[in-house]
Amino acid sequence: METTLLILILLGDPSGADLAHGLGADLQRRAEDKAQVLVGADAMAALKERGLTARDLMATPNIGTHLTGGNPPAPIIVLHVDRGERGGDVIVETRVWVDGRSERHIAIAGDGKDALPAVLSGVLSLIGHRIGAPQRLGPPDDNELARLAENNRWLDLLTRVAEVTDRTPRQRYYEVLAYARLGQRDAAVIALNHLREESPGHFLIAAGEELIPPKPEAVTVPEATPAPAPGEENVLRD
Repeated sequence: METTLLILILLGDPSGADLAHGLGADLQRRAEDKAQVLVGADAMAALKERGLTARDLMATPNIGTHLTGGNPPAPIIVLHVDRGERGGDVIVETRVWVDGRSERHIAIAGDGKDALPAVLSGVLSLIGHRIGAPQRLGPPDDNELARLAENNRWLDLLTRVAEVTDRTPRQRYYEVLAYARLGQRDAAVIALNHLREESPGHFLIAAGEELIPPKPEAVTVPEATPAPAPGEENVLRD
């Protein structure tokens, strides 16, 4: 019998309680009976049963990687949702422990917008495969691309950018960055040329140019020295 997946959503700042409960409700709806989602105090109680607290996870994230790891991965996922405000914007940092990995997603909502859609999109990109839900809600936002770059997940970054038909200058820049980091110079140059053609004069063009590695120097093979004629190998000449 398959074990039900347990998803724990822990709170950072108490102001994020409504957001965390909204996230939990949406994940439960998508997972249906494949997972049980616990939020807030219920999630803390379940974590305590395992001899841990939220402070343990935040202080030493590798604890969460071991808690959720294994082969196959353990049937538990832990999210830590921390909401804050800065300059009128709502900033939500979500730490995710899944499949033996520790991930981080940051969502920013300005102008009074609801942060939940951005938070949900980021979380699904990390755990959607475990609950049978689509992992993408739409084109990648800049936060997602930055997160992939921070974690050196260049192939995943290129996959996400490839899903976009009309790419923004920033998406093109990340495409150049990924190819450059993978050592694919020709592909990076092609992406940079697309950026030049689509957004002439954009400041990211210069930034992209700095990423292109130099062309490898051509190796010059020295001409072979003719072998001495037989009998001349040890002849001394004036």
